[in-house]
Amino acid sequence: MFSKKLKMLLLFSLVLFIGSSFSFAENTNLAASDSIGQNDSYNSLNLISTNLKSGDLSQRINEISPSVAISSKSKILAAGGDVKPAKLSQASILTASATVNSYISKNGKLPNYVTISGYDYSMPEFLYLMSKTIQYKYKKSNADITPKYSIKDPVSPTGANVKGKISSKDYYNHGLSIANYNVKNNIAPNYVATKLGRMQYQTVIFGFAKILAWSRANKNALPSYLSLDIKKTHSLNKYLPKYSSTPSNTGTGSGTTSTSNSLSQSLIWSASKSVKNYVETHGKLPNYVTISNNQYSMPEFMYLVSRAIVLKYSGSSSSVTIKYNVKNPSSPSGASINKNIPKATFYSLAKSAQDYIAKNNQVPNFVSSSYGKIQYQTILYGFAKIGNYIGVNNKLPTYLSLNIKSTSSLNKNLPNYYKTNNSGNTGSNNVGNGSNGGVTTSANKNAIWVHSGDMKNVDLDTLVGNGIGNIFIHEDIFKDKNGALNWISTATNKGIKVHIWFTCFYNTSSKTWINPINTNTQTYNQAYFNTMISRAKEYASYNGVAGIHLDYLRYPGSVDVSPGPAYSHSYSNGVTGVNAITEFTKQISTSVKSINSKLILSAAIMPETYDNVKYYGQDCSQLGNYLDVIVPMIYKGNYRQDAYWIKTTTQWFVKNSGNAKIWGGLQTYRSDSDVTKLSASELAADSKAVLNGGAEGVALFRWGIANLFNLLIL
Repeated sequence: MFSKKLKMLLLFSLVLFIGSSFSFAENTNLAASDSIGQNDSYNSLNLISTNLKSGDLSQRINEISPSVAISSKSKILAAGGDVKPAKLSQASILTASATVNSYISKNGKLPNYVTISGYDYSMPEFLYLMSKTIQYKYKKSNADITPKYSIKDPVSPTGANVKGKISSKDYYNHGLSIANYNVKNNIAPNYVATKLGRMQYQTVIFGFAKILAWSRANKNALPSYLSLDIKKTHSLNKYLPKYSSTPSNTGTGSGTTSTSNSLSQSLIWSASKSVKNYVETHGKLPNYVTISNNQYSMPEFMYLVSRAIVLKYSGSSSSVTIKYNVKNPSSPSGASINKNIPKATFYSLAKSAQDYIAKNNQVPNFVSSSYGKIQYQTILYGFAKIGNYIGVNNKLPTYLSLNIKSTSSLNKNLPNYYKTNNSGNTGSNNVGNGSNGGVTTSANKNAIWVHSGDMKNVDLDTLVGNGIGNIFIHEDIFKDKNGALNWISTATNKGIKVHIWFTCFYNTSSKTWINPINTNTQTYNQAYFNTMISRAKEYASYNGVAGIHLDYLRYPGSVDVSPGPAYSHSYSNGVTGVNAITEFTKQISTSVKSINSKLILSAAIMPETYDNVKYYGQDCSQLGNYLDVIVPMIYKGNYRQDAYWIKTTTQWFVKNSGNAKIWGGLQTYRSDSDVTKLSASELAADSKAVLNGGAEGVALFRWGIANLFNLLIL
């Protein structure tokens, strides 16, 4: 998929990036024996100075909001109560550090907590995690970190202005002392006493977050030094998060959780899409929907969405205050309805539902209207449809169309779900039937390409947190078969479907194309077909492999590159370039499906619509009979196009790809001649263009050169 020229550009960009002006530099070795103090009565510990620079708040780091959720609001525990991870990967802590670093840079204060692997860690707990990670990295250990829970906030953080540098050896010692102090006292220190002066607790956290954010962006290396310049009067040091991350500290008892106060309307619209899609797929309401890590029952969701509709109607963009533990209706009933309900009327219905729930802490059995009684399940589905429309169009629909019989399966099934705790599925909107703990609706249709060399570097938690449920990873991972299978198992356990990225008619080693036709016999190149199919069948047999993703399923398209365009191969016996590509796809589909009938067969397809047949031999109307998913590579930079082209090209593939689903493939960088990453906002706009064009998902090319964002908020 990459050209030699692009690889050289990537290498050049990497060199430029490493040589850029960071506040981290080489060989500034300081040696001092300082102390960390909870107060003056505590014994001193051997620590070294840390320093910070306000100008360093804008590091060139890939700062995203991945598996790590971050908030200044109260924490929500994992599903089923206080589910505490026994171990955390260093990669997940680096991701969290990048997120905390970004949050502080933007907000000038610490967050109240950061979520890692579905659990919300207070800042004292997170400081311990960072301290241990720095220790391990300094000692060249890749071991997982054992968290320490229930570390208390510092009693009275104090400190001086801090300005200077700390070497890697010194901040390693610093982290060692902090971790030992946490273990001994189970409380975070008020400050770290250094030769530069007392460094306040909050500044220490920021400094450590910067170190590990840098490490995350630089192949897990530690910087040679950290530079800080933070005044004691800085807003960072004026705010102390007050956050308790375990039920024993909240006093609420087992199975009860602390709760967030409000949700943005955009999150509710995104959840509405999940609920709407679930109903239309399953013919009933889900038991719950997950929003920002918290599972909400359908009665709770009814309050959220009805209230959000009322606010939207009034022109307000305010967040919705959450109402927890809303009860199910006592006996839902209603009439059949087949009406277009105008905006003013469905606003009144939403307001009635909102007011009833607020007063009675229970959803109504029905809402009364001029069309008759509309049953609870039906009107909630209607509200979800409205919310979905708003999420796409940022405005209320003119009317709500409902055609639901009183005897429909929707009205026969009443969800029973009462928990309101954390689902542990970070960053996604899930709907579930209770028995399976939740089904991700949209992440399962978003994907990212990953080179085999990035197998051990890709942050799976980041992908999950950004709504990516599929990985196309290059087949070269099987050069280390045991390592590959272990990695696939890890990804699968995190809910990610692994597809083997499979090269068809191009030899990446010799850089030559293979003709699907034997031109001597004017027949299909069956011997080559058999070799490819045998390899694909082997991959399909591996435990955890969810899909095969075909790449270079085509002719080169140019008369200057052998074997030329597809149209140059056409014989009187009916063997043609386009038929050869279709026949191979048919054969490989039949073969891999015989091994695993549930396996997803997908292919990367050129974006040139009608011209694909002529030049590349890709007839999507035929390929769609054998592929589950078609991924048109709608790379606007390479074609010097825009988001409108992305949308219209997507629409073409949706209409002309037979039974296959469409996941729109997007470049995450400017073009093959300019590998500068697109901003997250531009990539989001391109992704929205794909979805607005009718695609079911988005595929991003690729990991390592992408400013990721949460695809589930689109």
